[in-house]
Parts: sequence; C-alpha cells; structure tokens
Amino acid sequence: MKILCFTQFYIPDIGGMQISNSLIVEGLKKKKVEIELHLFGNSRKIIVNENLTINNHKFIPLSFFGHLRTLLLVISSIKKVKPDLILFLDESITRSLGMTPLKLNFNCKIFSINSGSTLTRRNLHFKGKLNAFFIKRGYEYIDKLFLSESTKNDLLKNHSYLESKINVLGRPISNNFYLKEEKFLNWKSNEKIPVLMSVGGLWKHKGFDLIIKSLALMKKKYGCEKCEYIIIGDGPEKKFLSDLIKKHKLLKVKILGYKPNSDLPSYISQSDIFVIPSINEGETFGRSCVEAMACSKPILSSYLSNLSNLVKEGENGFVVKPNIKNFYFAIERFLNISRSRYIKMSKSSYKIAIKYKQENIVNQLIKQFPK
Repeated sequence: MKILCFTQFYIPDIGGMQISNSLIVEGLKKKKVEIELHLFGNSRKIIVNENLTINNHKFIPLSFFGHLRTLLLVISSIKKVKPDLILFLDESITRSLGMTPLKLNFNCKIFSINSGSTLTRRNLHFKGKLNAFFIKRGYEYIDKLFLSESTKNDLLKNHSYLESKINVLGRPISNNFYLKEEKFLNWKSNEKIPVLMSVGGLWKHKGFDLIIKSLALMKKKYGCEKCEYIIIGDGPEKKFLSDLIKKHKLLKVKILGYKPNSDLPSYISQSDIFVIPSINEGETFGRSCVEAMACSKPILSSYLSNLSNLVKEGENGFVVKPNIKNFYFAIERFLNISRSRYIKMSKSSYKIAIKYKQENIVNQLIKQFPK
C-alpha cells in the first residue's frame, strides 16, 4: 500500500490535531505502509527514513493563492507518485481541491480525516460562506470522510447527502497513557487530600475560573481547603486565574504551565479526578478527556455534546451544566464517594478509552483501505 498524505498540522507543532496526525502517520508506518507526507508551513525539517518521506512546503493553504499552489502540488504529486490512496489530514487540503475549475480524475481513492467541518459552522460572513462553498465542492472528490461522532451528527443535520461517505473515527491516543489495570489508583479519601486536575489552554471558555471559585466556596464552608487543584497549561488567562487564586488565598490550587504531551501521563496518574469545566463546545473530540480516561481517571465535565459519548453520568464521572454552584456540589459528591465506586468509575473510564488507543484507531482506519 502506497499512501500520499497531505497536512499542515503535524509535530513538532503543538496542538491536538498535530498530535493526532503524527500518531496516525506513526501507526501506519509501524504497519509497514509506504507513506510520502507533504507538510505546509515553516517550522518543520525534512525527514527521510525507510518507511516515511516528509516533504516540507513553506507556504500554507490559507490564502487564495496558497490554496491554488496546494492544488497544483497535490495534482503534480499524484502524477509523480501514483499512490494507491490519497490521505488528507486536515480540511484545508479539501478546500484547495474544491477550487479546481475542471473535473479531475485521480484514479485512486481519497480519504480525509477531519477534526471538524466548516459546514457545521454558521458561516455568516462572506469569507465563511466562500470557504463552505469550496469545501462542499472538495467533498465531491472525497470517497471516505472520517469524523468524530459529534461532528458527524452536526454535519448530517443540514448535509444528509454526505452520510454514505462519513465514517466515525476517534482521534488516536498515545499508548503511553494506558496504564495497566493493577495500577488503577484506589480511592482512599480518608488517607489523603484528593487531587483534581485540568489540562488545556488558559482561555476564558475553558472555565477554569469556575472550579477555582467553587473551591473558594468550599473553603468558606469548611474553613479549610478540601482538595488540591492542579491546572496544566498556558494562555492569555494565566494572570487572571493566578490573581483569582491569590484573592481567595487558595494555597492548594496551582498552575503548572505548559507540559509536553509525552509528560502528561506521569502528571495525570498522580491525580484522582480529571475536570473539564468548559463553558462552550469548543472541541470536536475531547483529547484531554480521553487521555485522562486512559489513565483510569473519573471525569467531572460540563455538559457538552461532543463529550456525551465519553463521559457517562454516574458511570465514569459526573456531568453538570457549567456554573459555580453545580461544580461545587459535584466536587462535594466526589469527595464522598466510596472506595468501591471510585474503582468502578476508574475501570469504566479505562474501558471506554481503550478503543481510542493508537493501534486500535490505526487498525480501524486500515480496515477501510481499498483492497
């Protein structure tokens, strides 16, 4: 199997899509699939080995001319390589394909793995409408479109004609996150102060301030801090959150800053419950949620449709509408659960996360390859 792959999101850049795309390519490489990878942007180096060739192109497919250059590059690469399969790892490549004025015949299947879809957005402005127009044209060339469950549902609300092309595929999680069952942390709330943890960019919509304020209420009620709260991440809200922590004199709430994805298993494994307090949908998959579940952690989450297939109320976590009082009561519920229930929730998280393990996602993708 010879695959020609295109993307602008790839390691060493930081982000969920970069991590997912590199895990997909790495997983295919382990299966001895021959891949030629084309990257767009300035930050990468050309890497060559026996199973993977990476070609770096310094322009990115964002402007009109960038899209046209991408289209010409895709066409010329296909003619040169003659692949068995073309794989797009982000939607901008599909948008470039939609700009062709002539009907093209690539003589092979085209798959696209998308984090989200422009067609699920409101696209009220001219640029958004134009992007949606080219995406719709580009989708005509796509044989199989791989999306998360939530993105699929959102897309089919107004674009049911795409149903035959869509396949549900989660984003892969590194094998490093999956702890063996005997390493599940047993809940012993009477022996230590429990540790809550969140991972993500420090943006307002992430809702980390709601947890800080909930813990401040708890301190006021009990006269002491009942748990630790660790936030891993960086971003524009860091000063605001730091000032909020100082204001409420919360000595057990800490912002650790950015940590590489490869270091996260060791941090998450030391926590007792993982918290996702986002105040809007934002994400299409929920990578940090699955990574925590792979570490056998129960989840305390805002009610988000994109996490509804991951976090089950009472089964592997608690789900609430995001506000200070709801999180306060949810944390209090967690502090009072039994050891046996905690272990049951931990195992449930791990069981759900297993299907997103890198090798499982890659095998699921390979099953869809043309024979």
